[in-house]
Amino acid sequence: MTEAQRQTEKSIPVIVHRVVAAGVGEVFAYLTNPERMMEWMTPYPGDVRCVAHAEARAGGTFRLSMTSPDNKVCEISGEYVSVDPRRLVFTWTGPPTHYANTLVTVELEEIDTDRTKLTLTHERLPASELREPHAAGWNTMLEHLDLCLPWPTAC
Repeated sequence: MTEAQRQTEKSIPVIVHRVVAAGVGEVFAYLTNPERMMEWMTPYPGDVRCVAHAEARAGGTFRLSMTSPDNKVCEISGEYVSVDPRRLVFTWTGPPTHYANTLVTVELEEIDTDRTKLTLTHERLPASELREPHAAGWNTMLEHLDLCLPWPTAC
C-alpha cells in the first residue's frame, strides 16, 4: 500500500446513525450534562461505570473515566469546539486514539417530539485500524443511551 493510499484510508471517518426514543432537547442533555453522561458513556458492555466532568460550552473541556468489566480504566479528554442543541462538536483524545487529537461531531435531527435521528461522525483517527474498534465502541455507547431513554424514567 502506498503512503497516499494509507493517508486516504485513515482519513475515512467513523459514522454511526441511530434513532433514539427522545426529543432533541433530552438527547442533548445526555450528551452534555455530566450527571447524564455518567449513565451511558462507556464503550464496554454491561454495567456503565463512568465518571464525567464537563463544561459544555465552546472552549470548555470534558474528562471521562470509563471502567471496563475487568476493572481497566480508560481516560478520555477533549474540548468542546461548538455547542448547539442540534450540533455538538468536540475533540476526543486518549489511549484508544493513540493520544491523537481526533474530532467528533454529533448531529441531532428531530423526527417528531419523541424521536431524534442522531448522526455521530468521528474524524481524524490516526490509523485506519482504529476505525472498527471506535465504531464498535460508539455503537455500544449508543446502546447504553437507548436504555436510558425516554428520559428521565428509564435510568
